[in-house]
Amino acid sequence: MSMLDSIFGFVGKDFVICAADSTNARSVVVMKDDLDKIKVLDDHKILAMAGEVNSIADLSEYVQKNVMLYSLRTSISLSTAAVANFMRGVIAKAIRSRGGAFQTNMILAGYDEADGPSVYFLDYLGTLHKLNYTAQGLAPLFVMSTMDRHWKEGMDVDEAIQLVKMCISEVRKRVLVQQFKYTVKIVDKDGIRVLDVE
Repeated sequence: MSMLDSIFGFVGKDFVICAADSTNARSVVVMKDDLDKIKVLDDHKILAMAGEVNSIADLSEYVQKNVMLYSLRTSISLSTAAVANFMRGVIAKAIRSRGGAFQTNMILAGYDEADGPSVYFLDYLGTLHKLNYTAQGLAPLFVMSTMDRHWKEGMDVDEAIQLVKMCISEVRKRVLVQQFKYTVKIVDKDGIRVLDVE
C-alpha cells in the first residue's frame, strides 16, 4: 500500500477539521496535483482517505451511496458513530470474503446535533478508534508531535487554522515528494465548507 499521502484531522470547540494533500504520487512520479482526498458523505460528514486511488474511489463511493440510501429509506440521517461502525463492518467483510482488504487508511469526521463534532481513525484492517486528533499516511510521522503539543480542547477556528498550517509546514519540510497543495475542509452545525489556509 502506498504511504505517500498525508491526511490529518482534529476536533475543535464546535467543529471538526480535516486536511489532505492533493498529490497523487507513486514512487518518484507525480501523476496529479489536484486530487481531492476528502470525500463528502452527506451534509455533515467527510471521509479523508490515504492509499491506493482505486480503493479510495471504490470504498468512498460505496459508503457514500449506502449512507444516502439509508437516509432515503428511513428519513433518518446516520450519526458519525454509526457510519464509522458501518465502514468498519464493510472493511472486515471485504478482508474475509475477498481475500484482501481495501488498500486505504481513513479519517472519518462529522458533526451531529446530539453528540457534536467527532473524528474516527480507521485503517485497512478495520481498526476503529474515536480520537480528538489523528493522522494517516506519511503525516503521523511528522504531525503527531505537533498536535500533541498544540492541540487543546475547545479550540476556536482561528486556532485550528494555525494548527493546520503548522502541520502542513512540518510535512512540507520533511517529505521528499513535495506536497504543495492541500485541501482543508471544516464541518460544523452549518454543514461542510472548504477553507483556504495557504
